[in-house]
Formats: sequence, structure tokens, C-alpha cells
Amino acid sequence: MYALNVLTFVKNKLAVKNKRKQLEVEKVRKQLERQLVKEQKAKEALLKKQAREEDQMWKALERQLLATQRKAKKATTHRKATLKAS
Repeated sequence: MYALNVLTFVKNKLAVKNKRKQLEVEKVRKQLERQLVKEQKAKEALLKKQAREEDQMWKALERQLLATQRKAKKATTHRKATLKAS
């Protein structure tokens, strides 16, 4: 009878120990998942920022091109007018 009680006690103690280990493993797994989500969000934010910067760069280049075209057109018109006047 005593041996049975000792065996039951040891069995319960091991069950509690295993449960603690499972909880610890679960805690670490959740921490890793949170870290992964955080890293993914940071990566997405960086990609969005880069895309936005690239878009702004293209828009600036387009504005410069349009301004250059307008200046060239003005210069051509001015030259034509000057030639006609003379």
C-alpha cells in the first residue's frame, strides 16, 4: 500500500513537472510567434516606405521632364517669334 502511494505521488509529481515544461514551451512558442509577426510588420513597413519613396522620385522626375519640355517649347516659340519679327 505504501509503495502504491509513493508511486502515485511520483507519478503526480512528474505530471506537474511535464505540465510546467509544456507551459514553458508554449510561452516560448508564443514569444517567437510575436517576434515573427513584429519582424514581418517591420519588413512590410520598410517595403511600403521604399515604394512610396520610389513613387515620389518618379513623380519628381516626371515634373522635371514636363518643366524642361515647357521651357524648350517656350524657347522654340520665342525663337520663331524673333525670326518672324526680323
